[in-house]
Amino acid sequence: MNAFAQILSDLFAQKPSTTQTQLAAFVGVTPQAVQQWVAGVTQPSHSRLVKVAEFFNVSLRELTIEKPRQLAQRAESDLVQDLMHSGWQVQEGRRNSALPKIFLTEGYTPDFCASKDGHTLYMEVRVAQAGRSAHRINRYCEWLAERAGNLLVVYPQTQNDIVEQAEQWLRAQKLKVDAQPSVHVPRLDLVVDANLSSGTGQMVPMVTGIDLDAQQALMLFGRQSVEGIRLWVAQGDAMAPTIAPRDLLFIDTQTKSFPSDGIYALVMHETVAIKRIQRLDTQRLMLKSDNAAYENVQVDHQNEAQIRVIGRVLCTLPLAFKVFA
Repeated sequence: MNAFAQILSDLFAQKPSTTQTQLAAFVGVTPQAVQQWVAGVTQPSHSRLVKVAEFFNVSLRELTIEKPRQLAQRAESDLVQDLMHSGWQVQEGRRNSALPKIFLTEGYTPDFCASKDGHTLYMEVRVAQAGRSAHRINRYCEWLAERAGNLLVVYPQTQNDIVEQAEQWLRAQKLKVDAQPSVHVPRLDLVVDANLSSGTGQMVPMVTGIDLDAQQALMLFGRQSVEGIRLWVAQGDAMAPTIAPRDLLFIDTQTKSFPSDGIYALVMHETVAIKRIQRLDTQRLMLKSDNAAYENVQVDHQNEAQIRVIGRVLCTLPLAFKVFA
């Protein structure tokens, strides 16, 4: 059943005294044509959509835009709940460098992403509705899904099967990772990952990325996938002795809030800072430096929005150079 068929069924349900035969006579088509609309076999032309809207006393915009949008929102809400019940972590789609390269190239941002066992699957909720423009967008999303390999295009009439499709995709990814000899962790992109206007002077240009054995990644990060993990070189001694200058930090950029106390990479005053975060209560945060020479900073709820979270620091790798003359 396509979106229009669902909307038409809902409209008939809201007016139980109306019949398909009455609608057919009003629009000027056969009762069999209306039966095909309700069954989702065919959809009416634009001129007939105008007559359908008039028959049910709704606007054409409500019939072709607002109601399909409501269907998509309802489908997305139900799907998010189903995924969460199946152990998936769901987040709203955001444009950042963790997105697949083809998404960034195409300028595309998915509706939301679902993560499980270190793998991320992206979702786009669409409605199969009348009109060339809607059909073209749907076809584009389906083409993008085929190219990316980790995007599912969800229609309200197929959402019941999506969780199983997601689980099948996850099993396939685990098989691929098991066969993968190494994984690459790229350097943090200050413009894309940290949303800074410029990265000049913010990064010691000594490491551009690092390759890790898949099993080593599992040991370091608790997962073999390094999607969303970025490399950063520590600067300054504010977090010493926990983190020394020039230590390599592995940052999970998919964590964009403070779900628990820990060490986070932040943007403060357009500068990247590494701080230990402790939530004192629902209204206050404490930004701590492990080096006692630096003062701790208390942030109230009103000023918390001024702090942008780049991600959570998962682990560090000491980096020391010995130069021999």
